[in-house]
Amino acid sequence: MEVLSRILGTMALMVVPAIGCWYLDKYFRTGFLIWIGVALGMAIGSVGLFLIVRMAGIQVGRELNDGRKFRKLEDPEEQVKEQDVESPN
Repeated sequence: MEVLSRILGTMALMVVPAIGCWYLDKYFRTGFLIWIGVALGMAIGSVGLFLIVRMAGIQVGRELNDGRKFRKLEDPEEQVKEQDVESPN
């Protein structure tokens, strides 16, 4: 859900400059501002998507480096110790 909301927010950032420049084109009666808005929106959206992918990669790396979730314990005594550490009851 978190990643989906970030992607939708980035999509909104891509569309808002184009819509804003389209309104400016209508107001000033020009025809080139929308293309500036589209280019600006694509640049902002590309940077936003790059940051989303980068943050997701960092989060996966942290989970993999944490080791508790993915470590296989060979010795049954170590498994008991690991369970005791995770649940302080």
